[in-house]
Amino acid sequence: MKKTNKICGVIAAILITTTLWAAETAASAFKKAQNYQAQENWYKAIEMYQQAVKKNKSYGEAYFGMAQCSYALEQYNLVLTYLESAGKYLKNRTDLLNLRGFALIGLGETEQAKTVFETVLASFPNDIDARFGLAELEILEGRISGAEEQYGEALQRQNQNKKALLSLALVSQQLGKPEAAREYISQALKYYSASPEVYYYAACIAVDDDDLQTAEEYIRVAIQLNPSYKEAYQLLTNVLYRLERYEEVIEICTYRTSVDRKDSVAWYVKGMVHVALGDSSEAISAFSSGLVQDPNDEVMRTALEMVILDTTDIEDNLRKNWAKYHQTKAAEYIKKFYSVQAEYEYQRSLRLNPQATDARLAYAELLLADGYAETYLQQLKFVQSLGSISVKTKDTIEAYNSLLYNTLPIKWNVDPFYLDKTRFSIGVYFQKEHTGALHPGSAGVTARLFADLFSVSSKAEVAAGENAVESFTEAYELAREAEQDYFCILTFDENDRELTVSVDMFNGRTGNQVQSWNVYRTGNDRYSGALRKLKENLLASLPYYAKIIERTGTDILVDAGRIDGVSAGTVWAVVKAGSIRTADDVLEITYSPDSVLGTLTLTDAGEEISEGTLSVLGFYDRVNTDDLIVPLKLEEDSETESPAPAEEPAQTAPENILLTLIRSIK
Repeated sequence: MKKTNKICGVIAAILITTTLWAAETAASAFKKAQNYQAQENWYKAIEMYQQAVKKNKSYGEAYFGMAQCSYALEQYNLVLTYLESAGKYLKNRTDLLNLRGFALIGLGETEQAKTVFETVLASFPNDIDARFGLAELEILEGRISGAEEQYGEALQRQNQNKKALLSLALVSQQLGKPEAAREYISQALKYYSASPEVYYYAACIAVDDDDLQTAEEYIRVAIQLNPSYKEAYQLLTNVLYRLERYEEVIEICTYRTSVDRKDSVAWYVKGMVHVALGDSSEAISAFSSGLVQDPNDEVMRTALEMVILDTTDIEDNLRKNWAKYHQTKAAEYIKKFYSVQAEYEYQRSLRLNPQATDARLAYAELLLADGYAETYLQQLKFVQSLGSISVKTKDTIEAYNSLLYNTLPIKWNVDPFYLDKTRFSIGVYFQKEHTGALHPGSAGVTARLFADLFSVSSKAEVAAGENAVESFTEAYELAREAEQDYFCILTFDENDRELTVSVDMFNGRTGNQVQSWNVYRTGNDRYSGALRKLKENLLASLPYYAKIIERTGTDILVDAGRIDGVSAGTVWAVVKAGSIRTADDVLEITYSPDSVLGTLTLTDAGEEISEGTLSVLGFYDRVNTDDLIVPLKLEEDSETESPAPAEEPAQTAPENILLTLIRSIK
């Protein structure tokens, strides 16, 4: 009996020891996970939390820790999964509910998130995090004043709460209340004088006030308190770039890339500094290094291509090498049947290297697939003019020469390639982006690319201003001096995930605003996608007219075709040359009824030119070449139609940037 009791005692001791060992191991793993989480090493933290739950399946705090790390990694579905496991062991915890609400915001389930936060506040009205959640929802809906109210409620309950103070400072600044913003920052600095984060946000406010000297002082204090504060180094770089202290910028960028070679933005800024200093080779070197680290940085790639276009000859190997990127990307889009994107990429490739025969032939195939056989043949002939061509291409040229023997260019002996079909001149101007921009100088890069996209369109000649304008007045003066029909002021805002490009368009003669567009994009290729959309919007909104280029009796040839949206059967007013002008305050053209000479009914619409039958107005025939034709629909609807509404983004960039800043507050 004693022996049996002894054996049982040993077994019990072993079980207790094993249980204690397992518990200690789980606790040890949990502690390590917390340390990694504090260091923002999210993946390692999740690994150690997983070790903890392997040892203790009911370790609710470990599940909650994994949910927090997954939220930091924006894996919102995973957050909900871990929270469900944590909720089995952690009861009546508002922090679990609040994190669930924030994850739902991340998933776009805003109504569910609102219900979660309101449920928490119904039982716990003093819960600060639930009010922070409601504030984020207000920002997402564009109700910044509503967010201000929620943060104010939180501050009333905890008058020294750091996140409430900093959030109120940022929100007040957004609402145009700089005095209130500075007061909240002052309180935060008073309570948290050792916090590098507070000094960083104080610098953000100073930057927004354009007080760059004060901003620099705050940033340097933040870096002294936290020498590895990456965001502070980036903001300091931007401030010094804005102050044109270029040597210091290069020094800091060199330090940033020595610490983290993958810091592509540092490479970008370094490149932009060398552009400003006129050192194109160093600029290309810096941009190239940055694109090795982040090939998808479209702003940096655009800046690099602009330098190459400005400083190299057509035959330069740099052009050939960098053009291949777009050609490869176009081929990938072709495989996915994304013809619009492929067309853009081929155009960018040929912009860099016009003599790339393989890219041009591939681009020509796209044009043929869209039904433009004449333009396809033009591209093939251009390839032929560059030198030797394959037998297949030569045979194709001969075949299409025969196939297109009865087209309008042959009938009228007109080569559309040499026609000047430009209808309007448009200037694109930009103001300096805010100093906290992800890519300093990106507004100028974007304005130039936007203007460059119109090089393949004959409808408008678009030119970008070389330098940032200080105001609308300066842009208007420049447009008047250049005799531009219209001018645009472009605004570019972005964070690391989203961007918004806005264009306000004005009449160059009167200065009146005639249209505006606002395009929001996220995801891959968002930069080029947004600019392509803006280009489409602008071209679709421009009024249209064409010019008579040949006449035989009542048969009239005009310089407009299917590629311009013209179709057979439409009726146009024939207007005396020089009588058309832009409308004062809408995006339309006007002319005096006395200038109408007759009507033209189009009978055959070619690709670039069209043919029609003339009907003169009155007894005398006064219609000549160079007279203009205007769609009669435009004349009939001009009094009732207003410009197309601007495209509204799902969420505007200032709100995105504000929310990104607030979410980063710890």
